[in-house]
Amino acid sequence: MRGNRLLFGMMAWGAVSIASAAALTPAQQAFADAQALAAGAQAGAAANVSGGSVATTVNQFNPTYYNSNGTAPESALFQNGNGNTVSAGQTKVSDCQNGAPNPDPFLRQNCEAINLMVANPSNRPVIAIPPSLLAPSRAIVANANTLAASSLGIADPNAVGAFTGCTNRTVGPQPTTKLCSEWKGTAAQQCTVGRVVVVDEFTNYKCDKTVDTYLPQTCNRTVNVTVTPQNPIPTTNNPIVLNTGDVPGGQTRTVNTNFVVDPSKRYVMTYFHGDNYGQLWVNGRLIYDATYSIGFTDIRGAILKNHCVGTGRNKSCTTEWLMTNGTYAGYWDVGCPWGSPCMGVSVALDLAPYLTTGGANNLIELACANVGGPGPCNSTISVFSCPANFTIAGVGIGATCVPPAVVTSTINNGCTVQEAAAL
Repeated sequence: MRGNRLLFGMMAWGAVSIASAAALTPAQQAFADAQALAAGAQAGAAANVSGGSVATTVNQFNPTYYNSNGTAPESALFQNGNGNTVSAGQTKVSDCQNGAPNPDPFLRQNCEAINLMVANPSNRPVIAIPPSLLAPSRAIVANANTLAASSLGIADPNAVGAFTGCTNRTVGPQPTTKLCSEWKGTAAQQCTVGRVVVVDEFTNYKCDKTVDTYLPQTCNRTVNVTVTPQNPIPTTNNPIVLNTGDVPGGQTRTVNTNFVVDPSKRYVMTYFHGDNYGQLWVNGRLIYDATYSIGFTDIRGAILKNHCVGTGRNKSCTTEWLMTNGTYAGYWDVGCPWGSPCMGVSVALDLAPYLTTGGANNLIELACANVGGPGPCNSTISVFSCPANFTIAGVGIGATCVPPAVVTSTINNGCTVQEAAAL
C-alpha cells in the first residue's frame, strides 16, 4: 500500500510540472478532475462508514456476529504489512480439517468455506483439450460448402443445378441363386477275410487233444486301515523386523528386505509403528497405509519442497511433500493419537495374497515420513513354521502344526480254504 501512495504522489508532481510547461490535453484535464473529485469525496465516505448510515445499519444486526466498532482478531497478523500470515493460514486450514466443527451454524461457515476451497481443486479438476483435437472439425466447418458440393459432383459450390461428371450406365438383370444336389449310389461288395484251407491227399491229419484245466475260484482278502489324527501344536515364530531407525523431522526413510517364500510357512504382519506417516509395500503394491488422507500416494523417495501456485499478487507458496510421481501431499503434524499406527499398533495382516511363490524373489519395503521431530519407523513380519514331518494348517496368526497321523492295519483273510487246497 505504501508503494501505491508513493507512486500516486510522483504522478501528481509530474502532472503539476507538465502543467507549468504547457496546457493540459482534454484527457489529462479529465484525469485531474477525477482526482480532485475522489479526494473531495474520500473524507465524507469514511465518515459514513464509521459513524453514518452504514454503521447504524450494521449495528442493527445481531451484535454477537456484527459490530461496526469491533476488530477481527486476524487483523493483528498483518502488522502493517510485515506479519507472517502464511503460518497462521496453514494452522487455520489444518484446524478446520481436523478439529471438531463449531456447534454454532453461523460461526461454522468460516471453516466450511475454507474446507471447500482446499478440496475444490481435486473435486473440480481442469481438463485441457489440445487444439489438435479440434482442428479436423474446424476444417469441416470452414470448408462446408466445398465439401458438400464435391460429394454431390457439383463443380461450382455457388451454382444451382450444375451437376457434372454423371455417366449413363446399363444395369443388367439381377443375379439368381440356384441350388443343386449331387450324391453317389451304393453297391453291395463282398470279400473273404481269413485263410482258405484246401484239403487234399497231401494233408496231414492229427488226433484231437483234450486239455484239462483248474476250476477258477474267487475269494476276498482285505486290509483294514485305521488313521488316528494327533492333536496340533503351536507354530514357531521367527520374525523379520524392518527398522529404519528414528526419522528426523522433514525427512523420509525407506528400508527393505528380500526373501523367497517357503510354502510350508505363513507370513503375517503383526506390528506397525510409523511416526508421523508410514506405508508398507509388498512387491511394489501398497498393502498398509497410515497417511491419514493428507494426499500421500507414495512416501518412498518423497522430499520437502516449496510448492507455489498462481502468479503475481495471486501467487501463494506452501511447504509440501513432493513425491516421485510429481504430485504433492500436505505437510503438517497429525498429533499421533493413542491407538493409531503413529503410536504403534498390533495388526494381523496375512501377506499370502501379496507374495509370489515358486522360487521367485519377494521385496518388502517400509517407508516413513516425519514432520515435527525424530520419530520411530519399524514393522514386524512374523514367520510361522512347523517341525519336520509336521503339516502347517490354517492362515495368518491362527496357523497350527499338525503332526503325522498314527496308521494301524488288520488283515481279514477269506481265502484260507483255497490256500490250503493249493498246498
